[in-house]
Amino acid sequence: MLLADSAILGGFVFSPAFDVSGNPIPDSEQYVRTNDSETNPSIILRGDGSGHLAKENILWDEDGNIIITGEYKSAESGKRIVINPDNGNIRMYDSSDRVLIDLDDTYNGDTPAISLYKYSGTSTTADWIGHYSATSMVIRRTSDDKDLFYVAYDLNGHVSIISDLLATDRDDVSIGEWYRDWETDRKS
Repeated sequence: MLLADSAILGGFVFSPAFDVSGNPIPDSEQYVRTNDSETNPSIILRGDGSGHLAKENILWDEDGNIIITGEYKSAESGKRIVINPDNGNIRMYDSSDRVLIDLDDTYNGDTPAISLYKYSGTSTTADWIGHYSATSMVIRRTSDDKDLFYVAYDLNGHVSIISDLLATDRDDVSIGEWYRDWETDRKS
């Protein structure tokens, strides 16, 4: 049996249970660290379960809550999720590297907050795109640039529902179907 105050194993230094003055170190302060720098180790694994990697760019607390500084990717290519805190964007990609979902926190009235994309086969152009924000929703078919469905709410409390595919005459619809009459008179 070998007893020692500290040991080096696989490039890690296991801190002793006592500090350099001989005082006991509480369990929550005991850690495993890399031997790169006493004052700023790249890896800390504390006895309470908390720690950090990559010089504190990846942190976690004793409950397992994680903070990652910089962009997060679940994979380099193919099916993956990419979170970029610099531009406030979250994207989901399919196995062909096509964007399926785009969440954007920079919504300003012109840019949608959420966009959904649907593709056919191996096409890199989306068949339709759905844009959703706090005041509007549009599903657009890209092949002919038609709005399949558009709903918008304005500050006056009006809701507009528009579709480029709706009939324009009430005689062209059946019971339960909608048509677009292009009325301009409104009651206040």
